[in-house]
Order: sequence, then C-alpha cells, then structure tokens
Amino acid sequence: MSDKAVDGTALTRRQSLFDVNQRVGDITGPDAAARRAAAIASARRNFHEPAAAPTERLDRIPWGEAKGWRVTYPTV
Repeated sequence: MSDKAVDGTALTRRQSLFDVNQRVGDITGPDAAARRAAAIASARRNFHEPAAAPTERLDRIPWGEAKGWRVTYPTV
C-alpha cells in the first residue's frame, strides 16, 4: 500500500498518530464484557518472542470488533 495517491499527492491519514487505546475500564456499550476481556487478554500476550502470542486467539479480536462479538468465528 502506498502512502501517495495515484496522482502523486500525499494522502491524509484517517487516524491521529497521537490517538491511544481506550482504557479497559472505559469500554462500554454492546458486548462490553467481551471487549474488556479481549483487551485484557491482548495486553497479557508476549509480543516480544516470535510466535509466542496465540494467533488464533488474537485473530478473534479484530473479528469481534468488525463483525460483532456474537457472530461465530469461522473455522478452517
């Protein structure tokens, strides 16, 4: 993916580089309990060692955020 538009002009980013993740205690709304649990689990993962973080569990986090936490995760 390029950081330049087709005509050569720079694209404007959609998210500020200064945005930070929401605090776990501030997570509210639909499926807040599942979202808080996922945030805590993700924070506890070891990202310093290659393949130490369980990919299948981590893949479920963006799936839940994008599709909904009650939508069944696809199997291989």
